[in-house]
Amino acid sequence: MATQLKHSGKFHGKSNALGGGGRFAQLEAKAKASGASNPGAVAAAIGRKKYGNKKFTKMAVAGKKRAAKKENLTHKLGKAMAKVKY
Repeated sequence: MATQLKHSGKFHGKSNALGGGGRFAQLEAKAKASGASNPGAVAAAIGRKKYGNKKFTKMAVAGKKRAAKKENLTHKLGKAMAKVKY
């Protein structure tokens, strides 16, 4: 029986709500456990297929902004964030 991802609560401190990063982290951990050489790429490919390129990119940008805000590193993301259209 395949394990299903939880869609409520948190995973490693990340929200499992859509766009919170928790679902991505779970999928990445699952891909790593399956032996993927680049689990982040596997999770991104699945996310892009499920949500479409535009919506997935929007969620990724929001997650990067949130992480930068948390780490107070907004200067590193400046130009990259300005190029993405919402």
